[in-house]
Amino acid sequence: MPDPTPIDPRPVLSKLIKQQATPCDHVAGDKYCPKCGKQLQVNPVDWFFIIEQFYKTWMLKGFRDTLLGLSFHPGHSVRKYLQHDRDLIIKPVAYIAACATFFVWINSVYPDSLACDKLVTKFCQFFLENTTMVQLIQAVCLCITIKFIFYRNTKYNFFEILVFSIFLLAQILLFSTLLTIANHFLEGNWRFYGNLFAKMVFSTLALVQFFEQESFKGYLKALCCFMLSSFIFLTGLTFYVFFSLEMETP
Repeated sequence: MPDPTPIDPRPVLSKLIKQQATPCDHVAGDKYCPKCGKQLQVNPVDWFFIIEQFYKTWMLKGFRDTLLGLSFHPGHSVRKYLQHDRDLIIKPVAYIAACATFFVWINSVYPDSLACDKLVTKFCQFFLENTTMVQLIQAVCLCITIKFIFYRNTKYNFFEILVFSIFLLAQILLFSTLLTIANHFLEGNWRFYGNLFAKMVFSTLALVQFFEQESFKGYLKALCCFMLSSFIFLTGLTFYVFFSLEMETP
């Protein structure tokens, strides 16, 4: 059977280019043009328009779905984001930047939430001044620990795991911010122990969901993975801050 004659795309492309290059001669008088369907009568841009657009595109669609999805089903949500629907949740860097901004703002409102002294003062100051960068570095540490130590046979590549790590740490930072607010109104150092507990539980659950290893061994493996990555990150950051102090000392 002979091969079918290939279709020449040039007439179609020429028509499309001509349509794009030639503007529509809109018929005025109606809200929509009867030729092209474009809206001709638009509402003026004012303060209410900005608030409405922010509310609809960010608070309703993006932030709400991301917040709920990462809070209750972190591993499943990120896996669906990577494999099926890239519009399911907010982009990872934008989300962690928003969470970092919220974290810094809350700590400026409640400056007593971080009890720091001596070396820890420098550590806290560096963290507050470079929150987004620090979280991204920690995400890289978690990604390396996942990909090259605990989950070497995973089907996900390095960058897909990095996206998961960014989402995970962004959500943990958001929980830490909420605990900062709670610590301001409650007596005792609830923020430190609550933050530590939330990190361990949430990260373990997220790793188990993401890699679909719901067993005792899977939970233990996920917990050890997050603890090792946190140890590597904190050790490196502590050495950096310590040597920074040594360089500043006359």
